[in-house]
Amino acid sequence: MTEGAERRQYERAATGLHVKYRRPDGSECSSLSRIVNVSQGGLQIICHDPMKLHTILDMSLSGTHDSRPVSLAGEVVWTNPIPGANGAYYSGIRFLETNEDARALVLSQLEG
Repeated sequence: MTEGAERRQYERAATGLHVKYRRPDGSECSSLSRIVNVSQGGLQIICHDPMKLHTILDMSLSGTHDSRPVSLAGEVVWTNPIPGANGAYYSGIRFLETNEDARALVLSQLEG
């Protein structure tokens, strides 16, 4: 591996999925956040929340209009402000558990 190359455990894929999440205090994000990319281990989103590291989120992922949302839990592992985006952030979320529906949705994005 060359110096500066990224080491990733899982392949990532750009996606058209969206996520709605519930914070630990029970409040829900008022709008869907766009998922930038997804892997078998987690996802990167654009949101307007400066999320704290290690926050556990209950998430609902949605794709096409004819598919039902998939629920799973994740942990915020990093967050960075997007330069010039007026309060928008990139956040990395690690899946804590995945179920059959979540695995199928993620794999469909990686294959597509």
